[in-house]
Amino acid sequence: MVWGEHEGRLRTAVLALKHAGRDELARPLGQRLAGLVARQPWLEDLDVVTAIPSHPYHRVRRGWVAAELVARVTAGELGRPFARLMRRRGLTRQAGRDRAERLRLPSHRLSARSELPGSTVLVVDDVVTTGSTFRAAARALTGAGARGVYCAAVSRTPSRGGR
Repeated sequence: MVWGEHEGRLRTAVLALKHAGRDELARPLGQRLAGLVARQPWLEDLDVVTAIPSHPYHRVRRGWVAAELVARVTAGELGRPFARLMRRRGLTRQAGRDRAERLRLPSHRLSARSELPGSTVLVVDDVVTTGSTFRAAARALTGAGARGVYCAAVSRTPSRGGR
């Protein structure tokens, strides 16, 4: 599920959170995402919230991970714990890639940090374009024993000519 289109003010806010150190934007974005999730029938089954991870190099270089900041707020608003449940392999970035290139990225670039027997997990990201990262996360988490994986993003990149 997605809160809004990655255009206009929402795009500006997400990019400011990701690249301009505007970490205070995580709160309103996470609150809005939590409001969307709170209306879902599966909320009562939700055990934990996690975020799509950045590669450690990017985390160190930037000092924060936008998706994790939003996920932590979302978890708090929903009264669920936040946990880093996945790790990213490789430095492959998706920014600037078209739809076909994104879909060709290896699905094993995400892995679970530990076993999750019977857990229901909400995976949060800041922007979704093709859904390939969410699919990779769901495969990694169900492979680790999660019984349910739901995905939510703050924004969705509009489809423009194959992107």
